Amino acid sequence: MRKLGKMITSWQFILSLQALVSILLMILAMKTGFLLVKFEVLLAIILVILLFLMYLFVRPGKIVHYRTQIRPLIGKAVSIILTIILAIASFYIYKGDSTLRKLGYNNTQTYTFSLIVKKDSQYNKVNDLNNKKIGLNPNVDESENFNKAIDKLKSLITYDDELYTNDESLVNDLYNHKIAGMLFNEAHRPIIKESKPNFDKETKVIWQIKVTTEIEDTNKDINVTQDSFNMYISGIDTAGNIDNVSRSDVNMIVTVNPVTKNILLTSIPRDYYVTLADANAQDKLTHSGLTGVDNTMKTVENLLNVKMHFYARVNFSSLVKVVDALGGIDVKSDRDLKAWTGKDIKEGWNHMDGETALAYARCRHAYQDGDSHRVRNQQDVLMAIITKMISPALLTNYTNVLKAVEESYQSNFKSEQIADLVKMQMENSKAWRFTSYVMTGTGKVMKGGYYMPQTSLYYLIPDNTSVQEASHKINQIMEGME
Repeated sequence: MRKLGKMITSWQFILSLQALVSILLMILAMKTGFLLVKFEVLLAIILVILLFLMYLFVRPGKIVHYRTQIRPLIGKAVSIILTIILAIASFYIYKGDSTLRKLGYNNTQTYTFSLIVKKDSQYNKVNDLNNKKIGLNPNVDESENFNKAIDKLKSLITYDDELYTNDESLVNDLYNHKIAGMLFNEAHRPIIKESKPNFDKETKVIWQIKVTTEIEDTNKDINVTQDSFNMYISGIDTAGNIDNVSRSDVNMIVTVNPVTKNILLTSIPRDYYVTLADANAQDKLTHSGLTGVDNTMKTVENLLNVKMHFYARVNFSSLVKVVDALGGIDVKSDRDLKAWTGKDIKEGWNHMDGETALAYARCRHAYQDGDSHRVRNQQDVLMAIITKMISPALLTNYTNVLKAVEESYQSNFKSEQIADLVKMQMENSKAWRFTSYVMTGTGKVMKGGYYMPQTSLYYLIPDNTSVQEASHKINQIMEGME
């Protein structure tokens, strides 16, 4: 035991430990891919110099004075402190890199199918529907995923199926007891609640299956530091996992030109009356997300005749944590507002915490143009977040920021591509120039939407001039034209 204690406190062991931790830090720093080569070389030189200086301090010399005995002890203490600091730095680099790699390239989406019955019925488990009539609506779901749910249900019970072409008829027949239950895509629940607000209370789920699929990779050949690209932002506001298929309440295209350092934010109102890519029928843009984010991307591509290279799904409720982790954001309001949180938002610049930023992004009743102004507010919040995230402020709390983003973000943007952009910004610190555009239209309450054809809903009929202008602006940024 005495020999072990002597070995641990020896200068050779203490210096070797510092060397090992220094090597670990260097390996982790290089692995992240964030540092430019010149910074990696600089870090290596600093670590070597520190190690050499500690060698000079801790190595015992000839005992000619009591100070020559104290010097190695001080050197050992300083070396241990340096080792602890380097170990902590290594831990945070590893933690940040691990979180960042989880952020990058999550290219899956999950469909949830539920077997639903009336709440006051006698059916409580899937076997209770054996030899009963079950309603199906395969017309509004991706057939491959819906068929997987049907196959699993058929392996559990025998039933008679009743086919429907829309959710309205399906739900009405459930309420009128013409069918015992219905197999239902949970992404459609918010639509049903527009005509039946008590749907959650009046029905119950007795069986459920989740089907996870891969989204087609559309970003294989993009060099994000040299090539212009479009990222479709789908903003959702739902509970559960971020990869759950759902409506897209916020629809935004971020056009990035890394050469000219121009970013254009183009917002499309959620109620825009567009042709859904998979159905070749018209409905709200938000409903395109019911069959997956890839369908929304194709729908937007067809609308604007521009290519979507990447996507990001963002849970706006979880972004409260991101804003708070960043220490708040600065947003300029064009008028005085009272947020639903009770906090006053003044005309001009406001420093906002997460809840205030979310309230500002959701606010529409205070404006005459309602939803259109809310879209502009969402752009302001997103630009403020991006500005803060590419500033030195990120470095002070980047692990907490990455953790917050991890819970609210899904994308096919790879971690290596994020690292490339960070390195590019470190090498060329020229400020990015932000511009924005909101597509417009004329509001109309009418029937005929693909998902709810018999229900009168509010739609925004696109203004063709606005659509053309949006396409023109995106192409200008892509081609490097000011």
